[in-house]
Amino acid sequence: MRNSPAVQDFVPDLEALRALGDRLVVACGADSGETWAARGARSIAAQIGVEVVELPGGHTGFAPPGHGGPGGDPAGFAALLRALLP
Repeated sequence: MRNSPAVQDFVPDLEALRALGDRLVVACGADSGETWAARGARSIAAQIGVEVVELPGGHTGFAPPGHGGPGGDPAGFAALLRALLP
């Protein structure tokens, strides 16, 4: 049985991602551990030669607890995200 076949079958255009330069920020939740979303971010980052930015919380670090997941640190997430944006 396959979980999320569209995600598993997706093949990113690595050259197109590299071409974005510093306009692309690859990020994952600091508390995401080895979840598939975090592993995907780390894999893409490694393949295109950039560092992964860890945002506060997990996969739903932008949401307060009780809103679709364990939640995280919305204020910390927003502050770091704002700092990353041009």
